[in-house]
Amino acid sequence: MPFELLLRELDQRLHNLLADPALTAGDGLLSICLAIPLQLSTDAVDNCSDCLYWSQPSQQHHRLGAGRIPLAAPAGSERFEQLEQARKTLQKHWRVLDPDRTGTINALFCGFAADACDTHTPAGLANSLLFIPEVLLEQHAGSSRLVVSCRTGSACDPSTLIDNWLYRLRRLLGTPAEDRPGNHRNGHPQPISVPVDHEDWIERVRQALAAIDRGYLSKIVLSRRLPLELPAGFRLRNTLAWLAPRYPHCTLFALRQGGQTLVGVSPENLLTLQRQRLRVDAVGGSSERSGDPQRDRQLADALVHSGKTLHEHRLVVDDIVRQLQPYCRGLVYPQQPSVLKLPSVQHLHSLISGQTATGTSVLQLAAQLHPTAATGGLPRSAALDWLREHGEQQRGWYTGALGWLDADGNGELAVILRCAVLGQHQAMLYAGAGIVAGSDPQQEFLETGWKLQTMVSALQASGSTAQQSSTPRPDTDQAS
Repeated sequence: MPFELLLRELDQRLHNLLADPALTAGDGLLSICLAIPLQLSTDAVDNCSDCLYWSQPSQQHHRLGAGRIPLAAPAGSERFEQLEQARKTLQKHWRVLDPDRTGTINALFCGFAADACDTHTPAGLANSLLFIPEVLLEQHAGSSRLVVSCRTGSACDPSTLIDNWLYRLRRLLGTPAEDRPGNHRNGHPQPISVPVDHEDWIERVRQALAAIDRGYLSKIVLSRRLPLELPAGFRLRNTLAWLAPRYPHCTLFALRQGGQTLVGVSPENLLTLQRQRLRVDAVGGSSERSGDPQRDRQLADALVHSGKTLHEHRLVVDDIVRQLQPYCRGLVYPQQPSVLKLPSVQHLHSLISGQTATGTSVLQLAAQLHPTAATGGLPRSAALDWLREHGEQQRGWYTGALGWLDADGNGELAVILRCAVLGQHQAMLYAGAGIVAGSDPQQEFLETGWKLQTMVSALQASGSTAQQSSTPRPDTDQAS
């Protein structure tokens, strides 16, 4: 269906639906869900200043949103309780109109920083956020729907609401200005220069190992920040288009706020909860990849037989199980981890599943799990204190989480791992490594390089004006 004809039909249909004044009467929130014959595109992330993109390519599940109805943005030790209270309040006052019977509405976006006390997070983001996009396009397994939302009450004017929704929909589906006829891009990647930060990392690992040797910690997860210049002709949609086919079983995300963007890909779910069925990824212990299949198998075999990495992984699994036991029954997890292979790194991975008690929500479980031993350390309280004392609270949303909920508290949250915060001309990339007894500072530095390579390559591929050349790996002597 031609785009303009579709918009005219939506305009008429929304006016007919909102003709009933009872729909917008009383203070609360209204969402209207409509089946819509559209294919989602990542082009919108370069059109909208408040765009939200989320995708799981292998599941053919994609979301694209614009405009925000804020529900809560707390910080501090009670932030999860405040987020949960906001969800419960919304549950009582959220009216959903679904004339096309499109299904459960997972339209609540939630995200939060690594540290509850961090109030200076990058990308203009609050410490935590709970909101509903004003316009949300969702595509899943070949079907698409549009969810438009608004606050209701005496000041609610249907014509103004519809004009706003259609304006945002145009922005989400329109052609980016730089791709219109007469504008030229040659499509060649822009090389990126990777700066030196080797000595600082080595010293921080040594400090962490000293704390472990004293018995103060058993594990600590350090983060490495890498500032880069964005390539000329950078386009965010090109970053996402580069990531999708290379990380099909991961979660891709982009969240724009105030001229900055948090973008990345996560191989790890903090948790997924649907009708009391819980799934949690335990990831810990890493190795590089090799382009030679035989060498790659050797690396994977060494990973699953390394005493050091198996110990690190077991710490993560045991911590997650311990935190979940009061809320779950029948927890199931493998005795031996499998290997999760990604383009530049491979991890030890265990899937933990179970059945939760009635009424348990994603946010309640997130409060128990976050930060896991895979992103914080052990013992948790001592690890968080150590990270704050050593400046590690400046991670922002890196190793926090983001995802989607419904009004009943079901949903999923992905751990924010391979990511970057983008400004107009610069990017700050994040990666980390778990430090345990026996960790080698140089080897841990190389591990962060394997992880950083994801976003270095994705950003390089997003440029459009330079001749193609190789990018220095951030785990080599040239890069460090």
